[in-house]
Amino acid sequence: MKGKIKNYCLLMSRISYKQFYYRMIKIVKSKFIYPKWGRKLFPFGFIIKGHYLPVKYYYNWTDFKEIEDIEGYKWKVRQKANDICDYKFTFLNITHQFKEQSVDWENDIDTDKLWFYYLHYFEYLLVLIESYNLTKDKKYIDTAQELVNDWIDQTYPGQRNSWEAYTISQRLIYWSYLWELLQETDAELFKGFKDKFIGSVDQQARFLYSNLEKDLANNHFTANGKALFWIGITFPFIKKSGTYLRVGIKVLHSQLIKEVREDGSQYENSTSYQVMTAKDYIEVLIYAKKNNISLPKEFFTYTEKMYEFILNILKPDKTLPLLNDSVKNYPVNVNELFAIAAVFFNRNDFKFAVGKQPLRYLFKVYGNEGLVRYNRLTASQPIYKSLLLKGSNYGVMRSGWENGSNYLLFDAGSVGPNHNAGHAHADNLSVYLHANNEDIFIDPGTYEYKAGEKRDYYRSTKAHNTIEVENENQTTFWGAFRPGYIAKSKLNYVDLNSSIEKFSALHDGYKRLKQCVTHKREVLWDKDATWCIKDSLTGKGLINGKLYFQVGKTCKNISIVNNTCKLIFKNSIVCLTFTSNTKSDIKFEKTWISEQWKTEIETRKIIISFNGPLPITMDTKVIVENKEFK
Repeated sequence: MKGKIKNYCLLMSRISYKQFYYRMIKIVKSKFIYPKWGRKLFPFGFIIKGHYLPVKYYYNWTDFKEIEDIEGYKWKVRQKANDICDYKFTFLNITHQFKEQSVDWENDIDTDKLWFYYLHYFEYLLVLIESYNLTKDKKYIDTAQELVNDWIDQTYPGQRNSWEAYTISQRLIYWSYLWELLQETDAELFKGFKDKFIGSVDQQARFLYSNLEKDLANNHFTANGKALFWIGITFPFIKKSGTYLRVGIKVLHSQLIKEVREDGSQYENSTSYQVMTAKDYIEVLIYAKKNNISLPKEFFTYTEKMYEFILNILKPDKTLPLLNDSVKNYPVNVNELFAIAAVFFNRNDFKFAVGKQPLRYLFKVYGNEGLVRYNRLTASQPIYKSLLLKGSNYGVMRSGWENGSNYLLFDAGSVGPNHNAGHAHADNLSVYLHANNEDIFIDPGTYEYKAGEKRDYYRSTKAHNTIEVENENQTTFWGAFRPGYIAKSKLNYVDLNSSIEKFSALHDGYKRLKQCVTHKREVLWDKDATWCIKDSLTGKGLINGKLYFQVGKTCKNISIVNNTCKLIFKNSIVCLTFTSNTKSDIKFEKTWISEQWKTEIETRKIIISFNGPLPITMDTKVIVENKEFK
């Protein structure tokens, strides 16, 4: 009880009075008002104004049948669509088939909440729409309408899962894509379905407008703004469409200024949420441009910065490290996203980041015209190499941009925004090392958002490449998305102009312990294949600690002799040498990484245990050799 009170006090100390006010309002509405009066407060209706205004829709399905069939893409899309027609849904790598061609929209079917959210997002409508455009088989568009119709009949305003503001925000945008198709075909499920569809869109938009997630003031609030913006353009004939468009732009603008820092990083310091935010804003820019909607200049400059940041942390193999709550290719393959950014911003370096990725997303949005514009660009890699990203405080040491180049990312930044660090991991001063086209030291990923042992492990200090003191996390957690004590990092100095490149930073996460420990880390690189990671712990008294290195999945063998650890990878031989001013013990053990939802890959981690009186120093020399030149 005492710990719970302390955690609530820490939470309250970090949020604003406005956030607290909006949270209380949300609780009262969701628990007491909407269960009883939701239907009366937000009645279903067919509220039409004026006459139909022409809209240039987001997707260009005219050329879609010509999309390149790389890696059996068309067959895979139809297979997914056929599963949905059989009411078989796969989210987070978990599959569930509903019986009797009926979805139980409010039964949690013994899985985590995020799976059920995905059911209500209706993202799978895109698979049905794509399959219809490929085959013109009416069963796909009929299934899409049947699912929408059933959802309308079975849910009501204020219901959990289905009528939460973030869920509505996602769903309204995916429903708008179905509306695009219905406007261009005679595939209406039954006479009056379109009116019913619009009635529900209007009802959901009114509910969303009255329940914006100002209490969270994070990516959820941004999603609310995007949905209002989208509805304001796509459905100009519903009442308040102009208000939705205006408020949507206002929310998106304020969140953009608040969330995106000077280096283009999104303040949650998550790779996936960086990509999500960059995707949201470029889609807003494209849709606005197609429909001659004016946006403040910051929409253009800040969005371009976000892509520059992603480019700057891109590994030589053109993939991203999984920082904080992140999942591979979630919410979209970043290389596909760079293709559309390259065309929109006319950037040759963004085209370089695409690599050999198929241009599917670009083709869906711009059609053949997009391919023409893309092919006019000449892919060119950035001229710079190592750099400090001021804002995120990520330090990147890079020998080049080509496959096989050396790359180290040093995390000297915060775990996330103080007011809502729900996607934080306890990973202050962690490093990520990539060389010879393979990951040497990695971030383990996320696995799931459901509270429990897996959630706790994947965001713990022991799952990252940093130091743990007294078996405690640097940042403490309670619940699936709530941090307690938040470790704060401070960048000490940077030197990228000397023959030896250096980053130095410290964090105060262990100052809460009786030993009042400060952890300082310095990373040095000889611009070739040798790194030195110097850790120092200061404070008072005796401590027990552990230094961790999570090893990449291509490691085949590990051997330890005295204070040296040798790792044999697919392409590399890595030698680690440890020196310390106190007693230490080196071992390795089995562990897991999770690149995708609910999946794990077995690998190993190196653990250097130590104890003694403060101050303690621990130096790690890392030499990476390429097997090809050994």
